[in-house]
Amino acid sequence: MINQRLQRHFSAYTMFTPSSENIKQVYGNILAGYLDYFGPKIAPLSSKLIDATIHLFNRLQRDTRYSPTAKKFHYQFNLREISKVTEGIMFA
Repeated sequence: MINQRLQRHFSAYTMFTPSSENIKQVYGNILAGYLDYFGPKIAPLSSKLIDATIHLFNRLQRDTRYSPTAKKFHYQFNLREISKVTEGIMFA
Protein backbone atom coordinates (compact mmCIF):
# COMPACT_ATOMS: atom_id res chain seq x y z
CA MET A 1 0.00 0.00 0.00
CA ILE A 2 1.23 3.47 -0.84
CA ASN A 3 0.74 6.12 1.80
CA GLN A 4 -1.94 8.65 0.78
CA ARG A 5 0.34 11.55 1.68
CA LEU A 6 2.92 10.28 -0.80
CA GLN A 7 0.40 9.26 -3.43
CA ARG A 8 -1.08 12.75 -3.73
CA HIS A 9 2.17 13.99 -5.32
CA PHE A 10 1.85 11.71 -8.35
CA SER A 11 -0.48 11.59 -11.32
CA ALA A 12 -1.26 8.77 -13.69
CA TYR A 13 -1.75 9.48 -17.38
CA THR A 14 -2.81 7.09 -20.07
CA MET A 15 -2.99 7.47 -23.81
CA PHE A 16 -4.44 5.08 -26.31
CA THR A 17 -2.50 4.12 -29.42
CA PRO A 18 -3.94 5.99 -32.40
CA SER A 19 -5.55 4.03 -35.21
CA SER A 20 -3.48 2.85 -38.15
CA GLU A 21 -5.12 5.46 -40.37
CA ASN A 22 -4.11 8.29 -38.03
CA ILE A 23 -0.56 6.97 -37.80
CA LYS A 24 -0.42 6.62 -41.57
CA GLN A 25 -1.65 10.17 -42.06
CA VAL A 26 0.86 11.72 -39.64
CA TYR A 27 3.97 9.82 -40.68
CA GLY A 28 2.90 9.67 -44.32
CA ASN A 29 2.73 13.47 -44.49
CA ILE A 30 6.10 13.82 -42.80
CA LEU A 31 7.78 11.38 -45.15
CA ALA A 32 5.96 12.66 -48.25
CA GLY A 33 7.08 16.19 -47.49
CA TYR A 34 10.66 15.02 -47.20
CA LEU A 35 10.62 12.79 -50.30
CA ASP A 36 9.13 15.55 -52.47
CA TYR A 37 12.64 16.97 -52.57
CA PHE A 38 13.84 13.92 -54.55
CA GLY A 39 11.43 14.27 -57.44
CA PRO A 40 8.18 12.81 -58.76
CA LYS A 41 9.47 9.23 -59.04
CA ILE A 42 10.47 8.94 -55.39
CA ALA A 43 7.68 10.93 -53.69
CA PRO A 44 4.89 8.34 -54.21
CA LEU A 45 6.94 5.72 -52.35
CA SER A 46 6.19 7.40 -49.02
CA SER A 47 2.75 5.79 -48.68
CA LYS A 48 4.12 2.31 -49.45
CA LEU A 49 6.98 2.73 -46.97
CA ILE A 50 4.63 3.89 -44.21
CA ASP A 51 2.17 1.08 -44.98
CA ALA A 52 4.99 -1.47 -44.66
CA THR A 53 6.19 0.11 -41.42
CA ILE A 54 2.71 0.09 -39.87
CA HIS A 55 2.12 -3.47 -41.03
CA LEU A 56 5.36 -4.61 -39.38
CA PHE A 57 4.55 -2.64 -36.23
CA ASN A 58 1.08 -4.22 -35.94
CA ARG A 59 2.51 -7.67 -36.60
CA LEU A 60 5.10 -7.25 -33.86
CA GLN A 61 2.45 -6.14 -31.40
CA ARG A 62 0.32 -9.22 -32.11
CA ASP A 63 3.20 -11.73 -32.05
CA THR A 64 3.54 -13.28 -28.59
CA ARG A 65 7.25 -13.97 -29.14
CA TYR A 66 7.85 -10.22 -28.85
CA SER A 67 5.69 -9.59 -25.81
CA PRO A 68 7.49 -8.13 -22.81
CA THR A 69 8.38 -10.63 -20.08
CA ALA A 70 10.64 -10.53 -17.05
CA LYS A 71 13.59 -11.70 -19.16
CA LYS A 72 12.66 -9.70 -22.27
CA PHE A 73 11.48 -6.47 -20.71
CA HIS A 74 13.05 -4.44 -23.53
CA TYR A 75 10.35 -5.60 -25.99
CA GLN A 76 8.27 -2.46 -25.64
CA PHE A 77 6.98 -1.51 -29.08
CA ASN A 78 5.26 1.87 -29.36
CA LEU A 79 5.09 4.87 -31.68
CA ARG A 80 8.74 5.61 -31.03
CA GLU A 81 9.69 2.66 -33.25
CA ILE A 82 7.65 4.05 -36.14
CA SER A 83 9.36 7.40 -35.61
CA LYS A 84 12.78 5.76 -35.65
CA VAL A 85 12.03 3.88 -38.88
CA THR A 86 10.77 7.08 -40.52
CA GLU A 87 13.82 8.94 -39.28
CA GLY A 88 16.11 6.20 -40.59
CA ILE A 89 14.50 6.37 -44.04
CA MET A 90 15.01 10.13 -44.08
CA PHE A 91 18.65 9.81 -43.01
CA ALA A 92 19.32 7.16 -45.65
